[in-house]
Amino acid sequence: CGTGHNTAYYEPQPRHGQPDRVMAYNPESGGFDRLRRSRFDEELDLDSDSPGRQRLEKMVAGRYLGELARRILQAGRGDCGMQFIEEIPCLSHPDGLSSVDVACFVGDRTKELEHIDAWLTEKLPGRPASLAERHFIKAVAELVAERAATLIAASYAGFLRRLDPLRQRRHVIGVNGSLYEKMPGFAEGIQAALTRFGGWPAEQVAFLVVGEAPLVGAAIAAAIAGREGEDG
Repeated sequence: CGTGHNTAYYEPQPRHGQPDRVMAYNPESGGFDRLRRSRFDEELDLDSDSPGRQRLEKMVAGRYLGELARRILQAGRGDCGMQFIEEIPCLSHPDGLSSVDVACFVGDRTKELEHIDAWLTEKLPGRPASLAERHFIKAVAELVAERAATLIAASYAGFLRRLDPLRQRRHVIGVNGSLYEKMPGFAEGIQAALTRFGGWPAEQVAFLVVGEAPLVGAAIAAAIAGREGEDG
């Protein structure tokens, strides 16, 4: 849950004819595409290096959140009367805004949005930004981040439903990635959405930050394969 997005889980009903053995399964969840997309998602996809592929990833991953926010801010020039956006050079070209910038906007809890003001001062020296303009930038960043967290929670809810359709067990989701770990409120947003929309309360689904999770997962898979090989 960082620059890119994917999930893996242990499939309880593997199709290899041996129901007593689970299978570590990589569903490539970043490629899920049965989603309602906005025009900004469609435009970003068409302009990407791989149109039509990794649709979910392009809506939730850190690689793309800055660009989604930039495109929405650009549209706000006319739709919301925020012409000052035209004066910010980095917002006029693709990838001019990063997920680090989005994190800065989302994490600004000051009354006058001083962090966003400092960002604007750097980008537009000598042109003071109004509080309304700062709030506009923050609102766009929050919408992009909140939607990403909600969609990720939805994918987790789908896996949990398959693993535990009667919702009888407790589960732990191991996560790593800069988006989950560093985007202000993102981890909490996933947990809240999983409860609110997925019906999985926090006491039933815990999250654990796992350093170098892909390497840990590969090691576990190798250990399981080795053990099963020894068993015959």
